[in-house]
Amino acid sequence: MSSSGDIKSAPALLPQTSPLQPLYPAGHAIQLYTTIDGRPQAVLVPVHKRKSLARRLLRGSLFLFLFFWIVHGLHRVFHARHWFSRHKDFDIGDRDYYYDSPSDLVLENCVEGAGWSGRKDDGYFSSATATFDVDLSADNIYLLSRGRFSSGTVNVTTSSKQPKETATIDVVAKYRREGVLDWAKACLTSRHQNQKGVGIFTPIWRRAPHRHEGTILHFETTITLPEGVSISGFETDVPNTSQTVGDLASKVGFAAVSLKGTNAPITVGALSAVKGHVHTTNAGIRGSFNTTSSLILETTNGPINIGVGLHDKGEHPTLFAHTTNAHFDGRLSLTTSSGAGGNFSVDTTTTNSRLSVSFLDAPLDSGLKYHAKSTNGRVDVTLHPTYEGDFNISTSRSSKALVNFLPGPDPSGQGRHRATSGHSDKGSDSGQTRWEDPKNPGHGRKDSGTVVMSTSNAPIVLNIPGL
Repeated sequence: MSSSGDIKSAPALLPQTSPLQPLYPAGHAIQLYTTIDGRPQAVLVPVHKRKSLARRLLRGSLFLFLFFWIVHGLHRVFHARHWFSRHKDFDIGDRDYYYDSPSDLVLENCVEGAGWSGRKDDGYFSSATATFDVDLSADNIYLLSRGRFSSGTVNVTTSSKQPKETATIDVVAKYRREGVLDWAKACLTSRHQNQKGVGIFTPIWRRAPHRHEGTILHFETTITLPEGVSISGFETDVPNTSQTVGDLASKVGFAAVSLKGTNAPITVGALSAVKGHVHTTNAGIRGSFNTTSSLILETTNGPINIGVGLHDKGEHPTLFAHTTNAHFDGRLSLTTSSGAGGNFSVDTTTTNSRLSVSFLDAPLDSGLKYHAKSTNGRVDVTLHPTYEGDFNISTSRSSKALVNFLPGPDPSGQGRHRATSGHSDKGSDSGQTRWEDPKNPGHGRKDSGTVVMSTSNAPIVLNIPGL
């Protein structure tokens, strides 16, 4: 038997390591030992080296770039197909269209195709003309237009050389491509109840062509009226067409006038009519108007800037003027032949903008019913010194409502003074005012006028001259 001193050290099963060195250096297989049949066996376990952060970010960026490049390419292909389907050169010979002629309209004489005269070319536009004379003995003369390419301008004027019996309507078609003129026709027309006029027509396609340079077509129309005549009725109905009326008030009298358009302004130098109606959309109305019965001015999304004279011959004239989302400026004169009396009704409104109205003239002892309204915009109204009656103004409680009595003499020249009573609160003021003889107080006129004004989120001011 061997003694303990004869025992030799067994070989180390694991390699000797320094405590300052990693046991398993990176990138090397780890040797793990176990025993099988009493003998140690090595099991190799691979250690994967982790990819760096920069490589992972680069790979992700490349993937995102490829993804968006594919999506963008598909979008461009789709957009190109859609664009070409709508914007490809329109076939002028495409006859899949119709003309939108009102059912009550009779086409008597049409100019189309080779019938257009006076062809010119200014180097940019080509033009051709059709001219018509309309009998002024008709109960109503008119100009109307219909169709996709029937927009343009209308100018109404007078001439001392124009025959008293007719109005001349010149229609000038302007275009870039010769075949486009074949779409257009201008016709002398008539309607029931002795109405005569001119219609401008272009097609409406079932597969609408996109409007590009090759399909440019518009019309410049001039209506020339004789001077010193009275016309029973005058009407325009021209969508997407701007209208300009000259200074006609002292040259032509109208029993009735209707100016109608869309998406374009209407500008009037001066116009007098027993009844008037002006209507457009998305554009302004500007000008000077006179009426003895009624005047209606309507638009949307465009300013109104007007001077209006209401003359009472016994019909109690009215004014209704309305717009939205744009400012309103009005200068109003109320008159009678005698300079006294008369009854007038005025309604002015807008939204989301300021409203300013001044009454420049009004007869003594006249009656006025006036309504002014806006929202989110300041309202300023100045009455004429002759005003007598009730007033009521209101706005949001957080905004100012002011009634100002301005210095001024008695408009009758009798030395009267203005008597006023009322009540004010946050955002509102109301009361009554009238002229009284200081020697006989409490005996002024009553029930002569009513003024109601309102807005929201903005100041409201009523000025009443005369103390």
